[in-house]
Amino acid sequence: MVNRGWTPGYLDDLLEIEFLSHFDQQVALDEARAEAERKAVEAASRR
Repeated sequence: MVNRGWTPGYLDDLLEIEFLSHFDQQVALDEARAEAERKAVEAASRR
């Protein structure tokens, strides 16, 4: 997962549900980014 620049204090101050929401959202974004990169590599290898 990419470091989003959140400070430990910010993360410590979040409620657990808020932290999990942030975490789930970032995981989804990271997975989408990886899938887009995979598709770009596949498309480039076909050329």
